[in-house]
Amino acid sequence: AFALTKKFGGAIVSTSANTSGEKFPENFKQISSEMMSFADYIVNWKLNDDTKARASSIIKVKNNGEIKIIRK
Repeated sequence: AFALTKKFGGAIVSTSANTSGEKFPENFKQISSEMMSFADYIVNWKLNDDTKARASSIIKVKNNGEIKIIRK
């Protein structure tokens, strides 16, 4: 991931793999084909991993160092 970020020249940002308000997919197999159709690229990593993941957090760090948790 670091090499990809370095080659890209900055942070790589993504949205969740679900529609707002709907249950998040716990692994790749639970991502709908409709949601995947919106992706420009899908990383070929852990596609067959059934390990349950947890929802991501969104944290905003302002220039003054203030931290705001948007989604825990």
